Amino acid sequence: MAKLTSIPSDAGEPGQQRSFRENIIIYTPVVLAVLATVLAGISSSEMSAAQYYRSIAAQMQSKVSDQWGFFQAKRLREEQCNTSIQILQNLTHPTPLDPQSLRAAGEHLIDQMKRAIIETVDASYSAATEPSVAKQLTGSTDRVVYLIKELDQATTQPTAAENMASFFRGDVPKIQEETIDDPAITASIRAVDSRAPEADLERQAGQIEEPRLDQAVTIANDNAVAFDNAVARAQQEIGRFGAIFAEISGNTAEFGRTARWVYDQTPGNVFDKSAVSVSELAAQLNSAFSVASLRFNATRYDRDARYNQVLAQLYEVRVRKESFLSERHRLRSKEFFYVMLAAQTGVTIATLSLALRRRMFLWSFAVAAGLAATSFAAYVYFFV
Repeated sequence: MAKLTSIPSDAGEPGQQRSFRENIIIYTPVVLAVLATVLAGISSSEMSAAQYYRSIAAQMQSKVSDQWGFFQAKRLREEQCNTSIQILQNLTHPTPLDPQSLRAAGEHLIDQMKRAIIETVDASYSAATEPSVAKQLTGSTDRVVYLIKELDQATTQPTAAENMASFFRGDVPKIQEETIDDPAITASIRAVDSRAPEADLERQAGQIEEPRLDQAVTIANDNAVAFDNAVARAQQEIGRFGAIFAEISGNTAEFGRTARWVYDQTPGNVFDKSAVSVSELAAQLNSAFSVASLRFNATRYDRDARYNQVLAQLYEVRVRKESFLSERHRLRSKEFFYVMLAAQTGVTIATLSLALRRRMFLWSFAVAAGLAATSFAAYVYFFV
């Protein structure tokens, strides 16, 4: 009766060493098991990376929504300012605001106040009230004279003249802006604006290096911050002028109330044209400052909105880039998983070949599976 050829045990016969072929046969399942474990770990890490980049894309999308929200809000405020300008100009016909026109309007206002003092005191119904009336009217006039002089000096000082001239024109402060001149980034922004296919957007954005995008976002943020700081400094100067205009308006209103009281107490008198002119001139001055403020704010909101628009576009490019990276790592995870399955298949076959003592055919199949798994893993890692 024929005997089956026995398979050398792992330990070999006493005093004998296994051949190189026998060692390969025995250790093949071990090597394939280690390879399968490594591939499983790589597949898991690639999936974790895909989830990470997907979460970053979601964060960037939130920033996109914030910036577009700011953009829309500032555009709406700009439109509201322009509408208010049209209403004020149609209702009040404000004085043109420039240093020369402002000086002439101030002098005209003071002349009308002085003339109204004379006519109001003359129309007073009793001599007992004349000193107090004259004192009140003169006090308001003297204060307006002082304020007009202060306003004139402020608009002619070298440090403030240019700022106020810009404010009167509705200009905003100029800053030294940095430009984003990276052609890949600008091309991606144009593609986003033109609503290119999403797959093309992600592929195009995915080729941009992360540091370049970060630098572009930093430049856009720095420009916005520099503009905000310049506007804050300008608003301090504007606020000082606004306080002067508000005080002029308050004093002329008090002047008008005092004059009207005198005429109301004097039977048969008609309210003097000079006093009426004082109120109208003061209203025109106040409206002129309001129009200039609204024009300044409209221009400021327009510029601010553009900064928000640039940031929103850059964040949209970031969304596409992070989505591209997430999808890339997801595909790599899937391919590494398939390779890991192939390596595990090799482990199973090699183990069965040893168990069934049919080494040659099944062992060769196991080796082929292991080599295929190794080759395909290398391809995925370097090229996918």
